Amino acid sequence: MKKNLLCIKIIFCLTLVLFISDKITGQAILKHSYTFDDGTANDVVGTVNGVLNGTKISIANGKCTVSGATTYTDGYISLDAAALALKTYSAVTIEAYIQTTAGANGNSYTMLAYFGNNTGGNKCLWIQSTRANSTQSRAETNNGVATRTAALNNVELDDGKLHHVVVVLTNESLKYYLDGFLASETKLFGTYVSNLDNQIANIFKGPDGWKDPNYNASLDKFNIYDGELSADTISKHANEYVDKSSNSRLASISPKPMNTFNSFTKIYYIPRPAGATSINIEAIPCNSKATVTGAGNITIKGRIDTVNIKVLAENALDSTIYTIYLVEEKTKDCYTPIYNPQVTRNLAPDPECTDLNNWNGWGTRSILYNSDSAYCGISCARLEALDRGCKAALDVSGFIWKPNTTYRLRVMVKTIGGSIGFLAKGTANIFGLPIDTYGEWKLIDTSFTTGANPGTNFFSFNTCDFNSNCIITYIDNYEFYELSNDATLSDIKVNNNSISGFSSDIKSYIVVLTDDTTNVPEVTAIANHAYAN
Repeated sequence: MKKNLLCIKIIFCLTLVLFISDKITGQAILKHSYTFDDGTANDVVGTVNGVLNGTKISIANGKCTVSGATTYTDGYISLDAAALALKTYSAVTIEAYIQTTAGANGNSYTMLAYFGNNTGGNKCLWIQSTRANSTQSRAETNNGVATRTAALNNVELDDGKLHHVVVVLTNESLKYYLDGFLASETKLFGTYVSNLDNQIANIFKGPDGWKDPNYNASLDKFNIYDGELSADTISKHANEYVDKSSNSRLASISPKPMNTFNSFTKIYYIPRPAGATSINIEAIPCNSKATVTGAGNITIKGRIDTVNIKVLAENALDSTIYTIYLVEEKTKDCYTPIYNPQVTRNLAPDPECTDLNNWNGWGTRSILYNSDSAYCGISCARLEALDRGCKAALDVSGFIWKPNTTYRLRVMVKTIGGSIGFLAKGTANIFGLPIDTYGEWKLIDTSFTTGANPGTNFFSFNTCDFNSNCIITYIDNYEFYELSNDATLSDIKVNNNSISGFSSDIKSYIVVLTDDTTNVPEVTAIANHAYAN
């Protein structure tokens, strides 16, 4: 009898482990899943069932389809946002398996999914599948202070193909994956996940405040995870779903481009050493059966050379051309962080100014991939106000200032025709100054300390504040640090022996030396913070 009971317990334990492992995927827990296999929008993992709304939505053959929608109420799925409780997650991962119809959405803004406030764009997370004239798809989030975007240019989810879409929101970043590849990522500052509102949760639709038509497409599956789905798991899921034979994209290019690589971007800038006569370009296709031409050993002919790499898909019908600019690289005094990154984090999201997607801001601003323009390396940021005035800004938004804390700005700047303004802003202006370098690169190195209630806002180079009158500003080697105000010690040693009873709060000690001491003892002090002096 005991043996039989033991066997039952073992079988039960094994079954339980297998059940749980099905719900945990790539360090994320599958909380809700909509497969449409039973002809409904019911949640097959959790208990938050979907409700079909409108007359242009239907479920058949294991997929949910919106077809012919022209208004924002024609066809969509609504979920109970309060029951989803995304704001309680450690991170949020949204996964969608989509069948698109070419041109089905016309020249419209459409929404694959939206979670948050019903007025639109406030304390929310959303995925835009098409964006009218911009020919772009994107993921966006707002924490009540700042909106951050992970956008993919020249790709809308409206091309008649199967697509696997994953969006991951953490408090550190917003990531947009398409067909197994990281298409766009933007860094975040502040709290985003716990600030998500729980007013509405829609699929195929945005908030009522945005009356864009519902998204015409079919869903094979829609998943919501607590946590971040791993890149390997995302790639695996995509490879099991999308059509490989029509894939004409690259999985990687080396040497590493200066601008962020993703298989959908078609223009890249690769640095080459000054004086080099050749360079080997390696281009690996997403599908190993695709044909790549134009890569290999490239002869250098000028300071900036152009290489066109063509990928012909396995089906011999689809093709993509990637343009590579080989730019001679400066080597002088290039970017080296002043602090150890493992100890003191640089709060500037893109120190070498390689990708505009890493920054907030607005107006006429760009990244230049040209060693003649950059202070060092091959890239820098450029702000332009040719007729002067409030025309451009390079920002980090949604920045949570800590009270009574010192911050350090260290950056290379070159202004043309006048000054640029730098502003650190909270609930009120915290710190700022005009900077005029008179056409030369100049190191700006300054510090400031916040007050008791600094609030949340941004820090910015812009052509608006402090009577800015420049026409062009270049920015490179951008460093911004939160410095510790800790001026205490962790230990005091006499002749390499720690003082007995040491405490950082005690400011005076008496050490009794032996009678035979003849040499002055060596006293060493160890600071609590690595960069205190």
